[in-house]
Amino acid sequence: MSNKFKLEYSLPYWIPFDHNMYIEKWEADVKYRIWIEEERGVKIVRENQSHYPITVFIIEIEDNIEQTYRLKQFHSETINRIFEHGLNLVNQLIDLIRSDSDLLYLQNIATTDLPPVITLSINDEKFPYITCPHRLIGENRRVISQDQFKSIWRKLDSNESLPYLHYFDKARSDFILGRNSEAIINLQISFESYVRYLIIEFARKENLSEVKTEAVLNSKFRHQIEHFLSKKLCRDLSYDKNSIIIAWRQYVYGPRNSIVHDGKYATTLIARKALKIFIRLHNYISSLANKSLNSDQFGSLNIGSASLLVQKEAFESLMNDKIIFHPQATSLRTRIRFRKLRLVSKINSLRLKLKVWLARKFDNIG
Repeated sequence: MSNKFKLEYSLPYWIPFDHNMYIEKWEADVKYRIWIEEERGVKIVRENQSHYPITVFIIEIEDNIEQTYRLKQFHSETINRIFEHGLNLVNQLIDLIRSDSDLLYLQNIATTDLPPVITLSINDEKFPYITCPHRLIGENRRVISQDQFKSIWRKLDSNESLPYLHYFDKARSDFILGRNSEAIINLQISFESYVRYLIIEFARKENLSEVKTEAVLNSKFRHQIEHFLSKKLCRDLSYDKNSIIIAWRQYVYGPRNSIVHDGKYATTLIARKALKIFIRLHNYISSLANKSLNSDQFGSLNIGSASLLVQKEAFESLMNDKIIFHPQATSLRTRIRFRKLRLVSKINSLRLKLKVWLARKFDNIG
């Protein structure tokens, strides 16, 4: 007995394979079956409609456990991890295809590149899966007013936005889009930018010369933390003694190095842990910096709308207002719509093949 999970990932572009592909392999008691197919969709550009091809990755993952479970027995977090695993596999294949074929326009996909709802099958039980809940919530709840946009516009020519906060927001965005590796990289960039900002602030307060300030900024990152910041914050920030610094090295800096130097892909669980540790580290150092500088210029950070709890509450609110419905309630309609689209795409594909065959036939006769 075993459990089979089947997912479809429609890319926002077409990979020019000469025909549909199929491959299967075993890896650590897990069997993968991968189909790569071409479908025809309709793209609307202003007043014109045109058919265009897209590439669809269909991934089936089969485990090797002795018991088969029904759909209701799977926890939502387990299903999310299966979806994420498939997305990472697709992106790894895209990386290899781009490298081997020199098709440089092929880019990794995020959850917002996929259709809002895809079909996910567990042991032949099909149901719709919402690919990016955060996007669905945002489009229905978060309205940017004209006054808010004017405020945003003014920031273009000002220095209100601190670089490290910019990278922190990018990390949160990457996280909810399924770009876990990018999220961790941006968290580390944010922390390094934050440390640099702190050094400059302390240098201003103590009227350090430009030469001495540059010497600190150009020193090794570990020296900046263990020696300069430790002294200014009156706290031992040793890499192997301070518990929060140790956690940062284990859950942010370490995974970042594995991604950058070893080409590894981070999972959602690793990225979520990195976010939590980064926020804890930032708020810890900010509290110490405010005391040392006798100010309140460094505020606290929080995970905000990237929180699963916040998303769950917003989702329940949308369902209560009947803006969206529970995925299971729309499963039949989604299946019918999905099969209709597949049928239309097959018909269009056959028409194209017929046109090509007729063109070749009459060309040969001529």
